[in-house]
Amino acid sequence: PLYRQLFGFPDLKSYRTAVLKGRIELLRAKLATAKTRDGRRPVVVCYGKGRWPDFKLLFQERKFCPHPKDPKIEYSWQDDSLILMVPHFSQGYGSWDRIERIVQLIQNPPQMTNHQASGLP
Repeated sequence: PLYRQLFGFPDLKSYRTAVLKGRIELLRAKLATAKTRDGRRPVVVCYGKGRWPDFKLLFQERKFCPHPKDPKIEYSWQDDSLILMVPHFSQGYGSWDRIERIVQLIQNPPQMTNHQASGLP
């Protein structure tokens, strides 16, 4: 009832289905031109493992690799741009070890050849 009242959709699933394509197109356009203040491509962190399929629709052209020490982290380093897929930071998924791995990936992006990581911390 809430989604019908607020957004005109019968339920959350109908709402997501209706808005997902438009959101992906909007985010893809924004990310294509996004730069940090110093001119670099931004790091994108997609969190919430349940939404990884949706995030991967946004980055269809990219290959993601699992972190060798933590398969609940996936990343793509391509064209000087780092995209991370991580679980949600709550509900016991956000251990300090995992957060440290994420920070290390951001600070020292892996060099990738044929989409295989080398020299990960």
